[in-house]
Order: sequence, then C-alpha cells, then structure tokens
Amino acid sequence: MFDGFNTENEHLHRIDSRPVIVDNEHVQKNHVTTRPHNRKIIYDPSSGYWYVFYGHGNKDADGKYRISWRSSKDGVNWSDRHTLHEGNAHASSLDVLLSGDTITAMVFRPHYHRALSGVAELYDGKEWWDRPEDDFPMPYEIMQMKINNGDLSSGPIYTVIPGTTNAFAHYGSLTRDTAGFFWVGARIVRDGEGNPFQAVVVRSEKAGDISAWQPYTSLFRASGKGTVTVQVIALDDGKVFTVIFSQSDIKVYGSLYDPEADQWESPYIIAEGNSKSKRAVAAFDPSTRRLHLIYINNASDLRHKILSYPYSKSDWLPNAGNTTAGIKIDSDVVTKIKRDNNFSLSIDTSRKPASLAVAYHKGTPHYRMKRYDGEKWGNAFLVGMQDPERIIDEISMIRDYSDKLGLIYYVLPDGKRGRGEIHFMEIPKNDILLNKGR
Repeated sequence: MFDGFNTENEHLHRIDSRPVIVDNEHVQKNHVTTRPHNRKIIYDPSSGYWYVFYGHGNKDADGKYRISWRSSKDGVNWSDRHTLHEGNAHASSLDVLLSGDTITAMVFRPHYHRALSGVAELYDGKEWWDRPEDDFPMPYEIMQMKINNGDLSSGPIYTVIPGTTNAFAHYGSLTRDTAGFFWVGARIVRDGEGNPFQAVVVRSEKAGDISAWQPYTSLFRASGKGTVTVQVIALDDGKVFTVIFSQSDIKVYGSLYDPEADQWESPYIIAEGNSKSKRAVAAFDPSTRRLHLIYINNASDLRHKILSYPYSKSDWLPNAGNTTAGIKIDSDVVTKIKRDNNFSLSIDTSRKPASLAVAYHKGTPHYRMKRYDGEKWGNAFLVGMQDPERIIDEISMIRDYSDKLGLIYYVLPDGKRGRGEIHFMEIPKNDILLNKGR
C-alpha cells in the first residue's frame, strides 16, 4: 500500500482509502484494463472475494501473450497471478459478468489461433495483421468460471461470432436479459470487403447456455474511419438496449430490442459525441425503469441523459438528438495528453432510486469521482493515485456497487520505470454517500 496523493487539487476532498498495487511486474504496455463499456472487476458477495482481470500489454517473460486474474479477500493482499487465457495481452475485448457463483467472460485470442494455424507473427518485415494473404480463423469467444472461495475453475471456450483476420469481431460487451439469455455486442473490423467498422449484436440460442449462438445482427455501419464501441444493457421484460459510439460520425446512437417482435429498431442519434474520447457507457435502474447514459460531448463536457419506460426515442430526457445536450456533470474531461479511456460508470441498484458513481479525468490524467443520488449530482472528490509525475488511465469500476464499490486502473510506465502498474481501490459506500473527505 502507498500514498500517491501529491496533487495540485488539494481543495477537493479525498477519501480515506488508498490504492493498492495488484501487479507491478508483468504489465508493459497499454490496453490492459480498458475499456469503459466493458468490465474487468468482480465482487462475489457470497464468498467476500474480489476478482480483477487484466492484460499485460505485451509478451510475458515466457514469450506468451495472456490475460491474467488475481483474487483478494480484503482488497489489500492479492493471490498469485493466474492465467485466464493465452493468445492476447490486450483487455479491450474482455468483459466479465457475475451470475450466481459463475463468472462469464468474453475471450479474444488472435495469437492462439495464429499459432494454431501455423502463421508466423512476423514475416518479411510485416506483422500478421498486415498480411491479408495469411488469413486464419479468429473468432470472438466466451467462457465461464465457477467461483470457489478465491479460486476459479474454468470451463470450455465457445465461439460467439466466427471470424478470420480479414473479417473479425472484438471490443465487445456482455449482458444477460431477464429471460436468462446472454447477449454480446461487438464491433466488426473489416468485413472481407474493406468497409468501415460496424456494430453487431448476438444472442445465445438458449437461456442460461453459452455453448451455442444465433447469427449476429448488424445494427450500424460507421460512415468512415474511426473506432466504434458497442454496449449491450439488459432492461426489464426481456428488453435489451444497445449504445453505440461512432468516432467517425462523432455521435452516440441507441437501439432497442423488443422480444415480442424479436426485432431491433433502427439505431437513432441520442447525443453528440467526442472525436477524442471515443466512449459512452450506460447502466439500468430497475426500480425506476430508467436507463442512464453517460457520455462526453465535443466540448469535452461529461453529460448525462435518461431513458424512461417504455424506452422509445421520445422517452429520453433531455430529448434524444445531436443538438440537445444532456445534464452537465463536469467540464474539461478530455485530458491534454492523448488518453481516451477516461471514465467509468457504476450503479447501486440496492437503493431506490438507484445511485450512480462516475470516475473520470478532468484536465489532467488523474481521476475524480461524483455520485448521482437519483435526482442530482454531488460534489467531486479525488480517487486513485494523484502523483503529478505519473499518468493513470483505463479505469474500470465494478458493474453494480450494491455490495461494494471497487475499481482498477493502469499506471503507465515512465522514464524511471520499465513497467506499468495495476492499482485496485475499494471505496467505502458511506464515503460516497456522505462525500466524506479528510
């Protein structure tokens, strides 16, 4: 444990908790705990264990690319590092979801399938992704793990969306609807014809079963170059909502799935986006039947819009549309340094109405947090390392903090350190409720 709170923001409250180093030996590059529309952290209330998942950014000492996990009972002392899967060191496509005593995780492992196909990583000076002639299978996959008192027992890995290096899906999100079906939202890179990114969704064939999946539905195709992010969120009555951010279009789109019609509506514009942030994230409050959307607009404001039942385009407040701004949470949330994984959202559904907690950058690459009590946003307070000489990014908060609020983020390497660090922080719920500082 350490004190990393040297900061120019001393006028802001800081909570009593301090970050804890989870790993400072293996993390080398970026994309290790990213992205805001998917999650890297689980708390199991039955056993009282935390589980964090992260990539390494590059090869390990043994020459393998891998995603790892660790567990902790107290959030301070962490288990040894365990391998979730090999074949990828970037966590951009990883999302984890807790259901009872089972964690479901998205899997993307291009290096595993490349090696299985006998394709060289580097040939004639070109990386494998720059050699379309060396096409090999590259599916987007899924797996489940049973929780056992701080340990995880992994089951088989199944294909969700088939693909190859010339047309593959990744950067996804995962949810489970009220009927028990699993849903995955993802972006497809390339499509065999050189078209821009598209947003797709896919549902499991059977409720509670991840072994077989329906063909995907393509909801949206970007107008040009620039990333696309896709988040699927379960509502009530079997309904599912998809939030799509398109960097090339600089807009946030939405689409509702109606289980009675078994159909997705055509995506429509919810709000203006931001060409640098590339992010939008949402959470659902079942007690009020409201979907809360947090996004960054092109003025670098962090904004909030709310979708109420029955979840039609006309049920947004403020109104859906590119020219209607959401409720302003804070300003200047896109950092001067080129970091774009800069906020994360969590919801406390044990409260009625549910509370929200959002952590975000503001002007500098360090984090602060605000809480929404169901009616208004409170004051900001500092969370995480605030060392002005270090850059922290890629924050991921727990999906639902009804039991506990925890978060992880990535501390980038600097000139003095050859590797980065994964930090964990648990924030007492009373500190959030009272905006308690010291």
